[in-house]
Amino acid sequence: MEDQQKLDRGLIEAARFDIARSPKWPAVEKKHLKDYPYCEVCGAVGSNQVHHIFPFHYCVSLGRPDLELDQRNLITLCENQGARGDNHHLLLNSSVASIFHG
Repeated sequence: MEDQQKLDRGLIEAARFDIARSPKWPAVEKKHLKDYPYCEVCGAVGSNQVHHIFPFHYCVSLGRPDLELDQRNLITLCENQGARGDNHHLLLNSSVASIFHG
């Protein structure tokens, strides 16, 4: 399960479009989690990850690679698989994807 939590889904998605993640991303991600450790939806602490509000591969494709590392485009979301089944990354990611993919 731990390997699954560390899976960088954004990197996988970007690879589909032949877009490389910035080498600065690990430091930006670490700082964001330090500054914002709680899930923005439910306040959970633990298996949280940093996600892009506007997916970084779209930012790069649209000529705004700076938004990949912009704190205003980042959000901390949980990927908890607990009794309630909260996984706000999947919930919000699905909502955002529907905006871009119809």
